[in-house]
Amino acid sequence: MKPILPTIELLTNREMKLIHERSLELLESPGISIDHEGFLKALEAKGAKIDYSRRVASIPCDITHEAAKAMAGKTCLLNSDERAASEAVKAEINEMLSQPVSFGFGGASIQVLNEDGRTSRNASYADVERVVRFGNGHPRITSVGNPLMCSYDETGREIPPKLRPKYTMTYMAKHCMKLSFNEVWNASDVDFAVRLGELVLGGPEAYRKNPIFLCVKCSISPLRIDAQSAETLYELAVRQLPVGLVPMPISGASAPVTVASGILIANTEILGLAAAIWAVGSESAQAHGILGSILDMQTTIASFSSPNAVLMDAGLFQLYRHFYGRNVMAATDYVDAKYPGYQSGSERALKTALLASCGSFMPGIGQLKSGIICSPEQACLDIELFDWMQHYMRGIEVSEESLCLDLIRQRGIGGNFLDTDHTFDKYRNEFYMPKLADRCGSVGLDMIDAAREEVERILGVTPVFTRENEVCKAVDRVFKDSL
Repeated sequence: MKPILPTIELLTNREMKLIHERSLELLESPGISIDHEGFLKALEAKGAKIDYSRRVASIPCDITHEAAKAMAGKTCLLNSDERAASEAVKAEINEMLSQPVSFGFGGASIQVLNEDGRTSRNASYADVERVVRFGNGHPRITSVGNPLMCSYDETGREIPPKLRPKYTMTYMAKHCMKLSFNEVWNASDVDFAVRLGELVLGGPEAYRKNPIFLCVKCSISPLRIDAQSAETLYELAVRQLPVGLVPMPISGASAPVTVASGILIANTEILGLAAAIWAVGSESAQAHGILGSILDMQTTIASFSSPNAVLMDAGLFQLYRHFYGRNVMAATDYVDAKYPGYQSGSERALKTALLASCGSFMPGIGQLKSGIICSPEQACLDIELFDWMQHYMRGIEVSEESLCLDLIRQRGIGGNFLDTDHTFDKYRNEFYMPKLADRCGSVGLDMIDAAREEVERILGVTPVFTRENEVCKAVDRVFKDSL
């Protein structure tokens, strides 16, 4: 069986080349603000013109083009011919769709839902413990990356905002079985993350193979990487650790209202960082993304679920997959809905389906309210949605075996197939079997109620996980020393 290949191509090869060329021009004039001395000096040494008073680098087109080629994959439109690039994309998508879906749970949310299931609050220590236990216990979740930022400690005292990443990281190091990324805000946080990672994994060599506790940084103001983000990215780059930038263009506010202009700004910011990383001589792996949105003119709030936002995400994904030969993260879990319900379901389903139709299948789960709320119940609903979507994208197998000609002849006109060995042997693989959706003829549980029951069942059989006593003591010492 051949999986369905994406049929929606939003950008032609000519259009992708045009976006690339205009990004190079923007980086030359007006340039990009990267508020870090190290990046600016490295770019200047490569031939960029630097205005240190404004922290702006005007990067010649040939420098950015060279950096883009260094970042790009070997088989893509930038580095090879169209046919080879197209075949590489098809092969990667086929492989992706043939693998079981693994789910990452996390996103540095700051709130959880209250008991009413509709309002929310900042996360307490108990909330973080509950969410991490859920991630530890869910058999389909393979990584738990800082699902919540802890605002209150175990005694109920408010944690100073600047300490929340380290405090949360400390909890994760001691109690998370499936460690992944974590929110980091500055160079000190990076050093702290590395020290914890080496403790938990058993040394520097193990950490280099699996650099946990790190994350991407977002750029919000157009053509600008602020000082805090730039400091973090520079520290990651000089340590040869993975780096990533996730532009957040807001059409109508930080970007013009057209979808193409939002893609252009996002691409320009990523290429600007790629040039800076190339200039400092870093060989860091690069994993970028996009969180496109529009400014809702009725509410003046950014909307991540509008058609324009999804088009922006899908367009940048296609640009990077085809033109640069790399994947960018186009998150399906950034939706506008504030709680599990029809809105969260429709927004998540539309984003997942439309992005998947363009080749992007990123199973992020559990976030609501534009990433502010973390919900285990929503995570359960999301897993069911992704299972449905992957089953659909398996496509249709047409063969002598699947046509079942002999079986149809055997049962004949007016026959049925319920009691055949073929049905008994095949239905489990052929049919999508939901766990939460109610297909009963009688009144049953709503999916959201079923998701709540699933969460409570998992929590009921999942105790708090704690690492060895010596590791926990060492983790606490690292935290205390960092204060």
